[in-house]
Order: sequence, then structure tokens, then C-alpha cells
Amino acid sequence: MKAVRNLLIYIFSTYLLVMFGFNAAQDFWCSTLVKGVIYGSYSVSEMFPKNFTNCTWTLENPDPTKYSIYLKFSKKDFRCSNFSLLAYQFDHFSHEKIKDLLKNNHSIMQLCDSKNAFVFLQYDKNFIQIRRVYPIDFPGLHKKEEDQKSFFEFLVLNKVSPSQFGCHVLCTWLESCLKSENGRTESCGIMYTKCTCPQHLGEWGIDDQSLVLLNNVVLPLNEQTEGCLTQELQTTQVCNLTREAKRPPKEGESGVEEWAQWSTCSVTCGQGSQVRTRTCVSPYGTHCSGPLRESRVCNNTALCPVHGVWEEWSPWSLCSFTCGRGQRTRTRSCIPPQYGGRSCDGPETQHKPCNIALCPVDGQWQEWSSWSQCSVTCSNGTQQRSRQCTAAAHGGSECRGPWAESRECYNPECTANGQWNQWGHWSGCSKSCDGGWERRIRICQGAAVTGQQCEGTGEEVRRCSEQRCPAPYEICPEDYLMSMVWKRTPAGDMAFNRCPLNATGTTSRRCSLSVHGVAFWEHPSFARCISNEYRHLQHSIKEHLAKGQRMLAGDGMSQVTKTLLDLTQRKNFYAGDLLISVEILRNVTDTFKRASYIPASDGVQNFFQIISNLLDEENKEKWEDAQQIYPGSVELMQVIEDFIHIVGMGMMDFQNSYLMTGNVVASIQKLPAASVLTDINFPMKGRKGMVDWARNSEDRVVIPKNIFTPMSTELDESTVFVLGAVLYKNLELILPTLRNFTVVNSKIIVVTIRPEPKTTDSFLEIELAHLSNVSTRIVDMFFQEYLSDHMKERSRVVLN
Repeated sequence: MKAVRNLLIYIFSTYLLVMFGFNAAQDFWCSTLVKGVIYGSYSVSEMFPKNFTNCTWTLENPDPTKYSIYLKFSKKDFRCSNFSLLAYQFDHFSHEKIKDLLKNNHSIMQLCDSKNAFVFLQYDKNFIQIRRVYPIDFPGLHKKEEDQKSFFEFLVLNKVSPSQFGCHVLCTWLESCLKSENGRTESCGIMYTKCTCPQHLGEWGIDDQSLVLLNNVVLPLNEQTEGCLTQELQTTQVCNLTREAKRPPKEGESGVEEWAQWSTCSVTCGQGSQVRTRTCVSPYGTHCSGPLRESRVCNNTALCPVHGVWEEWSPWSLCSFTCGRGQRTRTRSCIPPQYGGRSCDGPETQHKPCNIALCPVDGQWQEWSSWSQCSVTCSNGTQQRSRQCTAAAHGGSECRGPWAESRECYNPECTANGQWNQWGHWSGCSKSCDGGWERRIRICQGAAVTGQQCEGTGEEVRRCSEQRCPAPYEICPEDYLMSMVWKRTPAGDMAFNRCPLNATGTTSRRCSLSVHGVAFWEHPSFARCISNEYRHLQHSIKEHLAKGQRMLAGDGMSQVTKTLLDLTQRKNFYAGDLLISVEILRNVTDTFKRASYIPASDGVQNFFQIISNLLDEENKEKWEDAQQIYPGSVELMQVIEDFIHIVGMGMMDFQNSYLMTGNVVASIQKLPAASVLTDINFPMKGRKGMVDWARNSEDRVVIPKNIFTPMSTELDESTVFVLGAVLYKNLELILPTLRNFTVVNSKIIVVTIRPEPKTTDSFLEIELAHLSNVSTRIVDMFFQEYLSDHMKERSRVVLN
């Protein structure tokens, strides 16, 4: 009957709790929150000092992933009388979620229903809560219960590596339970795997087979070892304590100081918490009963700001057009903020394209052509013009109106005598050399029967091809080379052929005279031959640019870079492929710049590896061939400079990127003006991964820190510079011939800074090592010719 009565009390109290809410429980005088404590014990009267209904006592788990909470309820000589004690756990401290949990009666333990003297519980969530509920119609005061012999103990224990103290507490709980239950282990089991208690059951007479740890049940300590498992004693040791050693502490041996003042509320608005602490005085190592730290709920009268919240999107509208491309729209409203909260973030309206059906396209007249010449050269005549109609589509109508029209034209009146028309073109020369003749004629028109013929002659003749015909030894004979037939050609002329089958364009071959006046064939030029794979890659750039979206175009250019890297690594390309590669890199760089697209680190490395492949020393003859029609290597240097600044603008401040390949070493830095405190040296010979040819090179450049000092109103301390420096291994071998026919006698270093520094009193110091024993003037002349006018004023060359 007692169990039935308690069950009815529990069901009725839960119903009242759900129906009437948590107003009483929300009173901080009736609710206690305990956190930051690993062990404690409370009596029921200590947990619920006020005699209200729906009072709660809550314990917080500091980290559910690492700790478990063990709860022991000792109810010896204890009656729940006219109230219920509910135990449950939850993850978030929300009154609404607790209300739903109680309403659904999910995983709630009714402590009063247990017939055992002890109730053991284990929890693994953020909070556990004990709630006392009276079965009455309304919350209010009740007669204070007499303090009965019942109390709660709790323990917060590490799941992976529990402390000896924690294991000692668990074993002590289990031992006291076994004593009260006369050795019946089935009512005292605690599911835990990391603690092991000594298997000595003593006076209960359990046989040895029952001492084995089965199903993770923690077995108890025996009477002789009760209380002696301390942090200093290992769990595998056994000690025997005398009764004197196990006596309770005398007066003055341990005690608890008074509680400190409650701390200020943890929040400035809404519901928060307050904390107070006290100290345990224990000279003999005994433990004080009760917690050393308590928390309670506090309410601040200030209203918390409520941020604006978007309502649900409205349905999409109908398409704005019944055919062709239109758009659909949807909107949403913002619930306005309160008490100083933030307004809603994000758009209020969204659009998306729609296309229901193809619109009919009517035929459209194109522009009129120009008027034709007058039908007569004198007197009145007519002129005509016409136009074309574009084809209709999707059920559209054809063009309406005439496709041709005419008008009168007026000329001077016809005369009786004839008039000369314009001279015709000169005919071809009668001979190709040693002098020939060419002629042109005009026609007399308009002579009447009685009129006079045109005055003058209707034919002119002049000499042509007066150069001397070459002698047989001054003509290159027909030749068969590289699967191509080169026809007989005079010295000084060019012969042309189609490029091989794997390329498009034309190849040429010059017939020249030797110093002895004998004609000979030069090596064929493939500067205008482009391999099919390179031509296809060039066309793919147009396809990526046609996508319209900047990010798609940028991603497409990154794919183009990967493909070009594969092609250049094969090294079986024509001279024209070098020039088309430079053009592709220029298009990639320009696309990155327009789209504000920053390539990834692997894309940057691919770019410089392509440069290295193109500038390989074995391509020297191909560059000489290609640069007969265009200075591609100079254009390549400008492309590299632009690419460096695109990469630099996307870098973080103070970031330094080094790119090291077989033929190029580059440094890209992003430097705030105020942060440049020392001169900058390039290349860094000791940098990890530096290629041998750059590490062993004596060439270097020093960029003084004063260059980055703001000297005008256009620049200030917040100005950020992008500094690029490039050291080329073989570029001097493939540059086009200079105007003054000077010779490059050193490696080439390029330094580029943007925005352009305004200082005039600092110089770049560049040390260039001679490649051969020639005069210094040659290198300096080359350096000065290739430097821009602005850099000449602020650079000096130091030759070692």
C-alpha cells in the first residue's frame, strides 16, 4: 500500500508541476545549484531548507566527456511521508526542456519507491537535479518535516583515470550497502570498470567463486580495511586499522568555517548564479561533511536585449515574364529587436532566375547597304540599296516591308566629247629580274557620234624588276628537310611551308649568301608554328572567360595553368609554342586581376615552374628563333611582375613566400610601411630548400629600409607594400639583342615594389658576378638600358 500511495503522489505531483509551471521552483530561495565540487554530502533538510513545493537541488558536471556523477541516497529510517523525491539528468539548464522532461516522464527516478536502504545512481550528462514535490493544488508553505536519518552523497569521478580517493569513496559506499543488505550484492551493484575494491568479504561467508569481478560490479571492502584506502595507499595494498584509529574525530580536530558572502550575480540581466565558499579545518586529515562551495540562482531586474529575428520566407512569386528569362522573388519580415538588441542580419529580399518558355523571335531587318553607284556617269540615273532579314524563330513572324529600294541620282549633263575613266591597276612585270615592263590602261567614255574623242593616250608603260638576276651560285637549290620540300629560292628571299601535322601555321627558311658570295639555306624557323595542344589550350581560355562569373573564370585559369605545366614539362615544343605560352600566362594573369582572384599556393608554384621550364638553357635556340618576330622573353618578365603583385595583394601582412625552381628563384613579401626596420637581402642563401645554383651564386640585391619610408601625402604609415624579387639563372642567354649590340655578362635580378616608393635618397645595391672576363661597361650598359627611367635614378650596380 505504501508503494501505491507513493506512486499516486508522484503521478499527481508531476501533473501539477506540468499544469502550473515552475514559478515556485524559479524562486532562488527554493533552488540550489552546486558546481566545482568533486565530493559532498547533504541531508534532505540541508538540500531543501525552505518548506516549499517544487524545490530543486542541482549538481553540475564540469565535463560529461571526462567525468561521471555517482549519487548515493541513504534512506535508513526515512519516510517520504507526504512528498516525492524525483531524480533526473539533462544537458541544458532550460526550464522549458525540464518541463517537457517531467511531462513525458522520461528517465525520472522516484527515490521514495525503492525498498532498499540505499539507492545508487550514475549520471553522465551536464546536470542532475533532485526535486521535492508535494501533492497539493497550489504551491505554498507546508509544515516543516522533522529531520530524519536520510542524506545524499555525491561523487564526481574521472572516467578514464579515477583518483584513489574517488575509488575509495565508491568502495566505502558499496561496503556500507553490503552491511545493511546482509551481503546481498545484487542490490548494491554500481556499473563501473576502472575501480577495483579488495575482494575480502569477511564475516558474510561468501564463497570464493562469488569474489570474481563479473559484469563490472564493484565488490566491497571488508571490515578490517574500512576507511584505510587513502591517496597515499595503493589500491592493491591492505591495511588493518584499530578501533582507536577509526574513531570519529574529537571536538576541535576538524571543523568548517562560516560561509563567505554571496558573490555578485554572474549576469547583469536575466537569470544568473551566485557563489559562496567556506574552508575545511582538518588537522588530522579527516573530511568535513557538506560542500565547500555553493551556488544559487539570482535574478537581475534589468531586461536582456532581444535581437531581431527573421520570420519564415514567403513563397516564391510567379516569374516576372511569361517567356524568356525572368526572375522570381520572395521576402521575409524581421521581428524588431527590443531593449537595445541588434537588428536582423541578411537580406530582406531574394531573387532567382526563371525561364518558363522560349519567346517567339520575329525576323529583324538588318541595316541598309550603301547606295550603289549611279547607273550613268552623266545626266540623271538611279541608285539601289538592299537589306537582309534575319530568320524568325520559335513561331515569330517574318520581316515586313521591302528588301530593296531605289532613288534618282543627278550628274552633270552629258557633253558631246568623250571623257577618260580612272586609270586601271598596273599589270604584272614581264620579267622577274634584269629589267622588264608593266602597263596600265584607261577607257574613254561618252563620245557622241558627232563629238570628239578623249584627248591623250589610253595606255602607260614603265620599267620594273631592274635588279640583276642572280647567278646559279646565288640561288639555293631545292632541298628536302624535316619532311618538307624547300623550293629553289634566290639569296635574300624566304621560302615558306606548312608546319608539321601536329601544329598549325607556317614555317619559313631564308636563303642567305655566305662571305664568299655563295647561297646557302639557313635553319628553318618554327616561330610561327603552334602545336595543336597549345592552340587548343588557348581556345579553352575563351571558354572559361565566357562563363561570366569571376570565381568560375579564376578557377578555370588555375586549370589552364596545370595543363600548361604538363605541356612545358614534355619539352617537345616549337619556338612558336614559347610565344603562345607567354600569351597564355598573360591572359591568366589579366583574368586573375580583373576577377580579383587570388590563386592557391599550388597554383603559384605551378606558375613559376612553367616559367622555369620555358627558361631552361636547352631552349636557347628556340628563343632566338621566336624572338625574330616578337621579344617574348621581355614580355615574360612583365607578366611575372604583374603576377607577383596579384599574389602579394592576397597575402597576409608580414607574410613572405619563397618560390624556388630549377631556373628561377622568387620572393614575394607584403610589408606594412611602419614594420620595415632592417634592410632586405635577396636571395636568402641559407634558406631551407634553396636550390644549389642560387645558394652558390655571388649575385644579390639589397633593398634599403628607407625606400619604404612615406615621403608624400599619398603614402602614410598604414601603406602596405608588395615587394617582389626574382633571380634568373639563364635569362641573360635568351634575351633579344640590344640596340647597341652589347653583351650580357651576369645573371639578371629584378626587383619590383608597389605602390611605387616616393623616396629619392635611397638606392638599391645590386652585386652581379661576371660570367666571363669582359669589361664592366658591358654589363652596366645592359643594366641601364633595361631599367626604367625611374629606377635608374635610385639604383647603383656593384660588380665583384
